[in-house]
Amino acid sequence: MIESDSCKFNIIDELKNLSLDDVKAIQKAESLPFAVATVNVADDLNISNILRSAVVFGAKEFILVEKKRFDRRDCVGAQNYIQINQQEDSLEALNYMIENYEPMFIEQGGEDLYCQDFYDWDKPPCLIFGSESKGLPREYLDLAPHYKIPIISIAQVGVLRSLNVTAAAAIAMWKVAMDLRPMPRSYK
Repeated sequence: MIESDSCKFNIIDELKNLSLDDVKAIQKAESLPFAVATVNVADDLNISNILRSAVVFGAKEFILVEKKRFDRRDCVGAQNYIQINQQEDSLEALNYMIENYEPMFIEQGGEDLYCQDFYDWDKPPCLIFGSESKGLPREYLDLAPHYKIPIISIAQVGVLRSLNVTAAAAIAMWKVAMDLRPMPRSYK
């Protein structure tokens, strides 16, 4: 039986009688070759919701940059099913992402997310999100041309400047997951 009520609460019914280790193994086997990173995202609720979406859409790694701790209660157990890589130094974190992934900055003013194809990249993609108020750090954006890191945006119609970072993250992860492997399950 799963050790934590929060772990048991937020998994699909077919898995509720399995051990935590068994559920972790299933999630790992089902994960897709992409990562998600948050940089300077201050609100714990936003971090937790992005992490939850990363698990739902099958990311293999969640990279938390410049945040030593966050309140995991809002993850509702999702933190148990994904590798969390905490990076305290922003530039070291970016170097890690460049070495292991094809980083892409999700930010205003970039190429349209809808026009991207994520299934034929040389390395797995890593979606990188910044804080809601300031976006990605200037040091990241300044390095984008040098490392050929694309800046990707979500097309919008309304008059507001931007989406909440958790909504933007969920949309971008869904697009990557659909390109890598169409979602096998839906609920009625």
